[in-house]
Amino acid sequence: MNDETNLPYGLWPSPISPAFLSQGLRLGESQWDTDGNTVVWLEGRSDRGVLVAWDAESGEAPRDLTDELSVRARVGYGGGDFCVGHGHVFFMSNGRMYRLPLHGGKPTAITPNFGDGAAPALSPDGKHVLYVYSFERKDGLGIICSEGRQWPQIFACGRDFYMQPRWSSDGRHVAYVAWNHPQMPWDGSELFLTEARSVTGGLPQCGKELKIAGARDYAVLQPEFSPDGRYLSYLSDEDGWFNLHLYDLRKGADAGVLTRETSAQLGGPAWVQGLRTYAWNADSSTIYCVRNERGISTLQAIDAASGETRTVTELEEYSDLQQPCLLYTSDAADE
Repeated sequence: MNDETNLPYGLWPSPISPAFLSQGLRLGESQWDTDGNTVVWLEGRSDRGVLVAWDAESGEAPRDLTDELSVRARVGYGGGDFCVGHGHVFFMSNGRMYRLPLHGGKPTAITPNFGDGAAPALSPDGKHVLYVYSFERKDGLGIICSEGRQWPQIFACGRDFYMQPRWSSDGRHVAYVAWNHPQMPWDGSELFLTEARSVTGGLPQCGKELKIAGARDYAVLQPEFSPDGRYLSYLSDEDGWFNLHLYDLRKGADAGVLTRETSAQLGGPAWVQGLRTYAWNADSSTIYCVRNERGISTLQAIDAASGETRTVTELEEYSDLQQPCLLYTSDAADE
């Protein structure tokens, strides 16, 4: 006797229901606090974004930081939901930025209730936060006191879209990516470097912009300052493949391409804010970068002086790697 029943394609019963899928756990961005002990990451739970923290020193179980507020940035296609530093996490929810102590306390809104924001970046001294804002169909970079004691100000504007603001290790310079309609960030974008000028009693202001790289017909991605203050690194696909480039901040000149991949990508389309495929180590000698070849990811350790590359064998069993995040320990070791 045959108990099988033939049904049209797509109409057979399945144990995987929409409700089951909506309850799945999604892991997003992760970042270390500047204390070197606390790591914070974002979990997607159904339609909510929840920040979770774990203290490596105490060894206690991970704990939720947010409950009533759903953590989610809403500029463009999303991403760039939070940043961590100096014992606090700064996150986006319902268009506002909030400041929350990592070791107890309630979140405090530090931006007004209009527009949207994303990609918060805390200054090295913990006093200011740069972020991407969007208001009345205009985007730019805003800056706010990290305690929310002053009204936000525009740091940079004039182009249609912005992403990935970064502070130099001494807080004197800022780098960011921008582009104009009708380009998408993976079609053509530009990298800018500017001075963050101190203002007595006020927020830092943007100095003269210096274009480092980029054009309408190729993309740049993920500017990062080396911890020693020597280089500004970035990814560019000018030659058809995303490769790492260096700009020498001391000489004020291009330092050339560090990698020359022709069969794999070290970057990718900037679908959302906050994408990251590489990170510097603490003594600025090495860049750890995700290399993607035909859909298979490996973590590469790239010598910043010579470009010599080796595979990090401890992660070879994994085929999908995203958002590398390095812990800077007191002895400048990487974890």
